[in-house]
This record gives sequence, structure tokens and C-alpha cells, in this order.
Amino acid sequence: MDPRIKKLTDILLNYSCQVKKGENVLIQCYGMTALPLVKSLVRGVYSSGALPFVTLKDDTIQRELIAGCRKDQLELMTKHDLVQMKDIDAFIGIRAHDNVNELGDLSSDKMNSYMRDHSSKSI
Repeated sequence: MDPRIKKLTDILLNYSCQVKKGENVLIQCYGMTALPLVKSLVRGVYSSGALPFVTLKDDTIQRELIAGCRKDQLELMTKHDLVQMKDIDAFIGIRAHDNVNELGDLSSDKMNSYMRDHSSKSI
């Protein structure tokens, strides 16, 4: 493993989040290029005596969801995210988009709705 990943893991867990034994840690990752970091974080969380929870998101899937979503669906997605967050003590969000333009062709109405009704209220 790249030693920089181990160093970043240590910084995120021990300095940024100060993860302690018994805590619940949510690791959310957009993009698959950061999987080595996610794996290292999972190991590190376990080593600290805490429990890791992982959510992996892919922009190609997000694009399909946003393209067809409705307001009531976005509100339900937000509700589910908030329920999950209530049990979380530390959150690590990784944004390693594989294609930064993946959502570029979605209509501004769809993106604005997604940002207003879900992203700004969620994780």
C-alpha cells in the first residue's frame, strides 16, 4: 500500500476525527479510485476499536437516479440518510469522482431540485 494512504488514514482518524473506541464511523466515498483509502480507513477504524460503516457512491448511478427522481423520492432519500446519521459519531466524506463531467448533461431543473431537496439537507 502507498505509504501516503497510511499517513492520510492516520491523520483522518486520529487528528481530524479523533476516533475513539466504541464510536460509529461513516465513511462515504464518491468514485471508485479511492477504494484503497476506504480499505485503509476501515482497517484503521477497526484498529481503534470503533465500528466502520461504508457507503460507496458512483456518479454513473447517481446520474440515473437524479435524471428520473421526483421531489417525494428526494425527500425520502434525505429521511433515510438522516436516520443513518443519527447513530454516527464521526463522518469521513471522500470525493474522488472518476468523471467530473458525469452529471454535466442533466437539466439544470433536475440538478437544482437534487441540490435543494436532497444534497443540502443530507450528508
